Amino acid sequence: MPKQIQISQPDLSYREFFATFRVLNSARLTQGRHVEEFESNFRDYLGVNHAYTLNSGTSALVLALMALGVQSGDEVIVPNYTFGATANAVLLLGAKPILVDIDPRTFALDPKKISAALTRKTKVIIAVHLFGLAAEMPAIMKIAKKNGLSVVEDVAQSLGSEIENKKVGTFGDISCFSFYPTKIITTGEGGMIVTNDATLAAIILVLRNQGMSSRYEYVRAGFNFRMSELNAAIGIEQLKRIDSFVEKRNTIASFYRQKLPLVTHPYVPNGFKHVFNQYTIKLNEKNRESVRLALATSGIATEVYYPRPLDDFPLYAKAPQNSVARTVSEQVLSLPIHTKLGPYDLKRIVKILNSVLEN
Repeated sequence: MPKQIQISQPDLSYREFFATFRVLNSARLTQGRHVEEFESNFRDYLGVNHAYTLNSGTSALVLALMALGVQSGDEVIVPNYTFGATANAVLLLGAKPILVDIDPRTFALDPKKISAALTRKTKVIIAVHLFGLAAEMPAIMKIAKKNGLSVVEDVAQSLGSEIENKKVGTFGDISCFSFYPTKIITTGEGGMIVTNDATLAAIILVLRNQGMSSRYEYVRAGFNFRMSELNAAIGIEQLKRIDSFVEKRNTIASFYRQKLPLVTHPYVPNGFKHVFNQYTIKLNEKNRESVRLALATSGIATEVYYPRPLDDFPLYAKAPQNSVARTVSEQVLSLPIHTKLGPYDLKRIVKILNSVLEN
C-alpha cells in the first residue's frame, strides 16, 4: 500500500519535546516565564508593542471585537469566504456580520465592494488573510480611515506574510493569530492577539484574565482565555524555525507551479510575500472531483477550503447572490503542503494529478 500523504502536518522535533518536559518538571503550568518569553519573541518578530497569548485564534477575534467596543446592534464587515470563526465572533457579541464578496484572485475581501456595504451601524472591518496571502491592506486601511472604522486583521493562516516588506498583522488596530496544528507554526491549540495601542492592550489584558485588573480586582466581565506554559514552550521553539518553515513551503509551491501546467495556481501580487499555509489551486467542478478521487485512492489527502460561502448558512446574514465567493467555492482544491513532504511525495502528487487532467 502506498504511503499516506497528509494535507498538513505539524513540524515537531526534539526541541518541542524537551521544552514541554522542562515545563512539566518545573510544575509551573500556567502564566509563567514561557508565556512571557513567547509573547516577547512574538512582539520582536512582528515589530509590535503588545502581544498576548491566548487559548485560540477564535478567542483572539472575540477579544479584539470586545476591546473595540463592538456590541449588540453594531455591524461588522466580514468576507463571505472564510472559516466560520470569523463571523461567529461577531455573532457572539450580538452584532451583525455583513458579508462582503471577495477578490477572485486573492480570495480575500474585495476593497472595491466594501463601501457599498457600509451603514451608520458599521463599526469594524475584519480583513482575513486567507491561505497564506495578505488581503489588500493599504486599500482597506484607506477605506477604514475615511469612514472612521476600526480594522481587525485575521492572520490565522498567514503568519509571516508581507506587503512591501511590512509584516501582515501590523496594519490594523488589532490582529489575531492561530497556532492550531494546521498553521505555519503550532502550539497544539493556541492563539495570539497583538496591537500597538496601549489603551486596547490594557483592555485585552483584563478581558483575557477573568476581567481582573489585578488579583481579585474585577473591573469587567472577562474570560479565562489564557495560554498554558506547555503551549507557550512549544510556541517558543516553533517561532525560532518559522523562516525555515516558510522557505520550505515556498519551495514546494514553486515545484507545484512548475509541474502542474493544467491548473490555475495561487495568485501572488507584486510586492506581496505568500507563506502558503495552503496551496489552493482552481479547477472546474468536474475535474476537481476527479482529481480528489484519484488522489484519495492513492492515499493522498486534499481538502476543499471552503465548500460553501458563509451566505449559504441561515446563521449568517445573506449576501448578494451569484457571488465570487460561491464561484470560488466550486473551483478550489488545496493540495498537501507542509515541511514533511519529500521529493518522492511531491512527484507522486503531480504525476497523479496531471494524469487525470491530461485524460
